Order: sequence, then C-alpha cells, then structure tokens
Amino acid sequence: MKCPHCGYDADPGQEECPLCGTPLEEAVEGGEAGVDAGGRDSASAETAAGARELTPWEAGGGVGALVDTWWESLSNPEGFFSRVDWDGGWESPLLYYLLFMVVGAGLGSLWSALLMPAFVSALGVENLVPTMSGSVLLRQFFLSPFRALFSLAVFAGAAHLVLVLLADRPRRFLASGRALCYAAGPQLLMVVPFLGGLAAVIWSAVLAVVGLRTAHRTSTGRVLGALFLAFFVYVAFSTVWGLVVQGALAGSLPFPTMR
Repeated sequence: MKCPHCGYDADPGQEECPLCGTPLEEAVEGGEAGVDAGGRDSASAETAAGARELTPWEAGGGVGALVDTWWESLSNPEGFFSRVDWDGGWESPLLYYLLFMVVGAGLGSLWSALLMPAFVSALGVENLVPTMSGSVLLRQFFLSPFRALFSLAVFAGAAHLVLVLLADRPRRFLASGRALCYAAGPQLLMVVPFLGGLAAVIWSAVLAVVGLRTAHRTSTGRVLGALFLAFFVYVAFSTVWGLVVQGALAGSLPFPTMR
C-alpha cells in the first residue's frame, strides 16, 4: 500500500504511514479491485500522481523552476523530497548540484579575497592565519566543479553502502545520489560573509538527512550514522589525495618519466 503523500510503501493493514503519519484509509477507498474514485485502475492513478507531483526543476527546468525547487527544498524539505522521483536519471540533479556548489564556491572565494585580509589584520593574527592570493582563490574556484563531484561520489558511495546494510528496504545508488544532489541548495547562503558558510553546511546536512531518510525509507538515526561514516571516509580520501598531490608537486614521488 503506497502512501498518497510521501509514496512510502507501507505494509498492508497499517492505518497510517510510518514515515510521514498520513492516514492510509483514503488510499484503499477505491476497493479491492484497485480502482480509484475516478474509475481509473490503481496503477494508472499512481502513474498520473507521480507525473503530477514531480519537483519543478525536473518537471520543466528553467530559471523559475530552479528558484521554485530551491525554495521548496529549503522551506519544506519533507514535502519536497516526498515528490522526488528516485528512479529518475542523473542529468537534472547533477546540474542542480553543480550550479549551487559552483556558485557557493565562487561566493566563498569572493569573500575570502575581499574581507579575509582585513579581518585577519584587525585581529592581529597575520602570522598565524595565512591569506591566499587572488590567483590561488581563482584556481580553487575553477577546480570547484571537480571537487564537488569528488565530494558527491565519496559521500553518496559511503552513505549508500551503510544504508544498504541498515535500511529495511533500501533503494539503489541512484536514489542516494539524487538525495545528496538536491541537498546542495543551501550553498547559496554563502552570499552572507562568514556566517553564511556555517549556515550552508548545517542546512545542507539537514536536507541530506531528510533526503536519504525519504529515499531509503529508514530512520533518522541510521542516516546520521551513514553520513558520519561518509564524512570520515571523505576526510581520509581527501588527506591521501592531498599528500599525493603535494608529493607530486615537490617531486618527491618516483613517478616514471618518458624517454
């Protein structure tokens, strides 16, 4: 029995959805023959409802749909993720993810270039907190799409592995990736200097929890455990990659040369 609000596949006989609490009595009013109030069979009604409830970004695209999707994901995450098509493709969520991650990285680099030197000087800690040059910040901005894809792959992969083991009815990896892609909207909060970055991290984490919980029909505690593990895996991968890059730049690694 599918919940008419969030799409959760509840067990037969349950009176309300265990995920969102919506009463399930209305879902069976059409009778045992699988016919809804409008005379359509349940499969057709479910397909029509799924098409009708797509998120704005996936339903039509465009700037207006992007803004509507961003606002809905931030203001009503449970309602938003209940409308996500977990079996859809990668194109729409990846584009959404990269747009907000790159914009967030650009805003962070801008504030670092304009405000960080004055802030460090006012605190008198110039010797403790090195400031980055404009060329370094610009290089970081251009590398931000690749860093964002790396983060997505590591977080989604590690979190999905844990949820496959813990969730009762997990969906495939695509669902994990789509949930994390649509959790990137708060990166736009980087428009606020300093505090905006903290708010973006916290609210993105909230959206990731809600998205993964809805996608895999599991508990908040299991999702939090999966994300904590994913964070440590990400730190480990980033540390190893940083050491490899630094060693390569310093010429200390025995890379083979072409003759």
